Amino acid sequence: MKNTLIANVAKNLLVILAAVLLFDYVRSQVLFVKGDPLFFQTFLISISILILCAMFGCFSFRYKDTAKGNMWLGYLVTGLFMFGIGIMFEMLIVLINIPIFTILSAVMYLGVMLYDFWDFYQLKEK
Repeated sequence: MKNTLIANVAKNLLVILAAVLLFDYVRSQVLFVKGDPLFFQTFLISISILILCAMFGCFSFRYKDTAKGNMWLGYLVTGLFMFGIGIMFEMLIVLINIPIFTILSAVMYLGVMLYDFWDFYQLKEK
């Protein structure tokens, strides 16, 4: 259990590190959207829908249902979902640019990460 906990913590730290390192790149890629109001609205709606899809995938995954030999696949799946959620929150933060939205996005992402740990600890019951 200790090795899998270390791997889960490492996964979460890598995802956060990758998202932080890519923030400037993400900002440079999405700032052009603000120039076209119609595209801006469409882009915000699209990102919001993609975040919901990624969160659904993240919340529907259960470590309990993963066979012991496939834990790395579980880490990969949850890591990819969490990375996607983080990057899309970054896009929204850049586009909306309201401090309270940034704080709420961080809280939401923290909730996703805590859910991942909560689900991980359910392995003890298996």
